[in-house]
Amino acid sequence: MVYQLQYLLVLGWFQGNTPAIDDYGPETYEGICQFLISRYTDRKDHMPIWELCGYDNFCMLGYHSASVIWDAISKGVPGIDPEKAFAAMKDASLTDKMSSSDGGGGLNDYIKLGYTPSENGASVSATLEYAYDDWCIQQLAEKLGKKDEAEVYKKRSMSFLNTFNKENNHFWPRQKDGKFLADFPLNDWKKLQPHWVSGNIWAYDFFVPHQIDEMMNLYGGKKGFEEKLDKTFTEALHMEGEQHVDISGFIGSLGFGDEPGHHVPYLYNYAGSPYKTQKMVKYIRDNMYAAKPDGIVNNEDCGQMSAWYIFSSLGFYPVTPGKPVYAIGAPQFPKASLKLENGKTFTVVADKISDKNIYVQKMFLNGKEYKSWELNHSDIMNGGELRFVMGSKPIK
Repeated sequence: MVYQLQYLLVLGWFQGNTPAIDDYGPETYEGICQFLISRYTDRKDHMPIWELCGYDNFCMLGYHSASVIWDAISKGVPGIDPEKAFAAMKDASLTDKMSSSDGGGGLNDYIKLGYTPSENGASVSATLEYAYDDWCIQQLAEKLGKKDEAEVYKKRSMSFLNTFNKENNHFWPRQKDGKFLADFPLNDWKKLQPHWVSGNIWAYDFFVPHQIDEMMNLYGGKKGFEEKLDKTFTEALHMEGEQHVDISGFIGSLGFGDEPGHHVPYLYNYAGSPYKTQKMVKYIRDNMYAAKPDGIVNNEDCGQMSAWYIFSSLGFYPVTPGKPVYAIGAPQFPKASLKLENGKTFTVVADKISDKNIYVQKMFLNGKEYKSWELNHSDIMNGGELRFVMGSKPIK
């Protein structure tokens, strides 16, 4: 079950398409990774940006197949040859592609300059997504003892720093000559869309899942980061022009219906205010999902919308695919059990849960008080019980 959800989640980042699968376990997850790797090893091609009916239609950005593969390896999915995986991932990170939806990927400029220049389409989104994928490749290089290549990809994974504009507190389009574009109104979709996928600057301002501490430092540390989150979730937009179809489900400025922002509610944990994550997660579950034909605020995008809901109903969520940990949120049900592929069962219990008791007071893992706001993947796969004690007052 956990692998099933994780696969759906990572596909939301990967933005890919696969055949229908009824039972996602480690074997299926391995099969998906083998399929991606075989594009390089057997077909002598490159791993896809967006696979559809056996072809890469080059839609969207990045090389998120690297994320899918590294996440599987990091969680111990057996059967994946790490050397072949690394070769395929490295090839993808060196192959510039023309996106059918967003123009030139700017990968060669990204490698040369340390950022994707604004002369390329969706340059801010591209830089941030490349940097995350490069972190995934760095992790596998380190695991394989490839020190020189690990250093290369470590440097590339920090490229988000090169597109941060300290003057306006945003990740911002930067030209080939090194100068940032002049400020422009953020309430005009036509101004935003050339530089961000779907125009969602408010999601991409938080799209550094692999270096959350470094991202917080850019916004002035934990306090400044929390204030940035507060402003994003409360400041309403007054947009001009035609709104992009993918931007929906607004909470303040953040469009929850566009998946690059799905991790944002959980970032309060890292700022030291997990009670705000708990409140926001419940708000989204109650207002962005319903049991009716139009019961989600956007399309499924390969299962990501549902994967977020299921994870968030259980009480935890993988903010960074590729790190075998989950950020703690808030459970929805008094009791839920996961029947794991290894034959064990992991049960989540929420004592005193109600519409008013939405805040986590204490947690117990297998009977022992648990004080971390991250849950290890191994704790789930070992089976056992995570018990939440809920209450009506936030624990600050």
